[in-house]
Amino acid sequence: MLLKKAYSTVEYLSIELDDGNIISNILVSKSRVSPLKTLSIPRLGLMGALLSSRISHRIETAFELHISRFYWIDSSIPYFWMKGDSDRYKIFVKNGIQEI
Repeated sequence: MLLKKAYSTVEYLSIELDDGNIISNILVSKSRVSPLKTLSIPRLGLMGALLSSRISHRIETAFELHISRFYWIDSSIPYFWMKGDSDRYKIFVKNGIQEI
């Protein structure tokens, strides 16, 4: 059995109407197969966060929206990488954090 790793993102837009109702819709989803070079699960999580950040920026630019963004990731290691000082990490992680 051949096992491939992948990472993905889903972008939602939620709007609260004047009457208090909230409408949520999926705008875009994207998945990618991991690179041929073996990456750790935390690094794949970082790549998923980077993909989400890039798509979110494109949505904001395309629709000319100035919105609050909220991100959820399923791994605590990339989260703490992003919260910390990017200069402490190797080039791959440092570049990903700086772009996000």
